[in-house]
Amino acid sequence: METPLIIDTTLRDGEQATGVAFSNAERLRIALSLEALGIREMEIGTPSMGTDEVESINEIASRCLKARLSCWCRADMEDIRAASACKIQAVYISFPVSDFLLFAIGHDRPWALRSVGRFVRLAKKLFPLVYIGAPDSSRAHLPFLQMFAQAVKDSGANRLRLADTVGILTPGTSLQLVQSVRRAASRLEIEFHAHNDLGLATANTLAALEGGAHCVSVTVNGLGERSGNAPLEEVAMALKVGLGIDPGIRTEGLTALSRQVAQASGRPLHEGKPVTGSAAFRHESGVHAAASLKEPCSFEPYEPRAVGQKSSFAVGKHSGMRLLEYVLGLSKDGLSPEEGKDLLQKVRREAVRLKRSLTFEEVERMFHRLKVTGMVDST
Repeated sequence: METPLIIDTTLRDGEQATGVAFSNAERLRIALSLEALGIREMEIGTPSMGTDEVESINEIASRCLKARLSCWCRADMEDIRAASACKIQAVYISFPVSDFLLFAIGHDRPWALRSVGRFVRLAKKLFPLVYIGAPDSSRAHLPFLQMFAQAVKDSGANRLRLADTVGILTPGTSLQLVQSVRRAASRLEIEFHAHNDLGLATANTLAALEGGAHCVSVTVNGLGERSGNAPLEEVAMALKVGLGIDPGIRTEGLTALSRQVAQASGRPLHEGKPVTGSAAFRHESGVHAAASLKEPCSFEPYEPRAVGQKSSFAVGKHSGMRLLEYVLGLSKDGLSPEEGKDLLQKVRREAVRLKRSLTFEEVERMFHRLKVTGMVDST
């Protein structure tokens, strides 16, 4: 597999998440962080939203000088004219391809087939690159979708985005969808856009690439409507670790970017979130902690610093003696078997009572209480 192009759409599809509203200053900072990370293409807004959106897009365009920038439009002349006020290199024109969405906008399959060429010709007069989006590709009638892909190719558009808009695909069907469209329209650049309604967006994105997609669209933290999109940080590390492909971005900056977007979006990261969660490299259970203290890679898929993280340890219900010794800074001779057994049982009971891990300070206080009074029934 060749190195795919990773397209970030945090500032368009990501910001469509319920309750998320970035300020223009936050949008600019996120765009600059993405560019510094090495993202080569970003979809940064919807010009038809009005002058404030257009001003934000143009401010980003004036500062982000390396990444290719695009915007999103409906298959509507007014939308394309609104986009022409933006200083961008590319435009996405969205043509729903499932009968569900075609009916919702008052059109049908013949309309899509006969209209795509007209819209592409108009957009080509205004933008260097014209992309066609195909929302709800996963529920489209496959023979029609293949005919539409051929029409897109014949129109001279530069790319076709296949979107699993309601997130119903699996890795196997994602691969098959991309392969089917590529057979129908060879030499047409294919992008895959996954949603996470079944929790499969990252897996489906990787499968689409294995099926021959040239590029994929993602958002930071998987931000997006309903359950969100394929997360940039997960796709990047899955490529790097799972498939051995350098994603072409500075992965050591992923955690800082993830936290930046979490703060701006008002959506805190779950501590167990893959790659960038605070507990992604935290060890508590006895076997895991003991092995990791001896050899860090024992239970870590890659070095935490590769994504801007560090290994850490927590003491809890499933911890063992080796971790207690580490926390207390003791050799094996510094804690008698009886003391160790007593302390460990009390630690486990306290973790159950509190419904959380204990801090190192709490464990140290319990240990000192044991030494002084022979009791560790309270922190």
